[in-house]
Amino acid sequence: MGMEYDTLILAERDGLKIEKAKHYGVKRIVISDDIINDKSINPIIRQSKSPAIWLSNKFVGSTQKQMEDWLFQKILWNKNLFWWGKSYTGEYIERTTANKTATFANPINLSDFDSQLFLNEIKNVEHLFTNRHGNQDATWLSFTIHGASYDQHQFTIGDDIRSLKWTPEACDLLPNITDYFKNLGLYKRYGLICIKLLKPGGFINMHIDQGFKQLPVNIAINNPIGCDMHMWDTDFSYNGIVDFNSTGAVELNVNKYHYVDNQSDTNRYHIIVHKEYE
Repeated sequence: MGMEYDTLILAERDGLKIEKAKHYGVKRIVISDDIINDKSINPIIRQSKSPAIWLSNKFVGSTQKQMEDWLFQKILWNKNLFWWGKSYTGEYIERTTANKTATFANPINLSDFDSQLFLNEIKNVEHLFTNRHGNQDATWLSFTIHGASYDQHQFTIGDDIRSLKWTPEACDLLPNITDYFKNLGLYKRYGLICIKLLKPGGFINMHIDQGFKQLPVNIAINNPIGCDMHMWDTDFSYNGIVDFNSTGAVELNVNKYHYVDNQSDTNRYHIIVHKEYE
């Protein structure tokens, strides 16, 4: 990998990597024989401008959750983190650039809408946004335009597809947004359509939404600078940042790892659109 970092953390001593890093002017080199449990590397990751970790094979034989939790915490501390080595599966993984565009999010073209009009209209339902876990202090909230109720967060097996409708609150308080989707004709029949709010300083944990046969469409009403969605493959190889600038809408492969971090000072509003469930 190229020497694009200022700090190198090695899972074990490797003379060749150390000499190469010194040659390219890496300012700090740290060796940790137990990177999984070594807490001394945490402040180094936080304080570095662009830290890198060579995982070696330290995670081979561990569990998916162990690696998921460990890596996600490090990314929260420093989103410029680079890494390479082997995942818990024994497969080689890497993140060698912070500017890679995710291929797991396919840009699609939709009819234009007035984003400022939509943002102004959303103010009518600010008091109706809810968190799926009932957390009053949550930074990740939702309002349902099409569903059984405005506070329905998920559609699960056994739910009646016939219960999904344009919610009365959306029709009354979000007439322009509701009419946009009624006239859009994205699908013959819709599943859930939800406005998702991510507050400043909020984040959505790295996770996989498993089992989706019909991938949802993610439409950015706004996507403030400093708020990014990152994606990885199921072996934790980095896929990149989702590009919401090309069309403002993507078909998102939520069967892959993804997380969102809003480091801006602005509420981020996206609309998630599901097709009728099989």
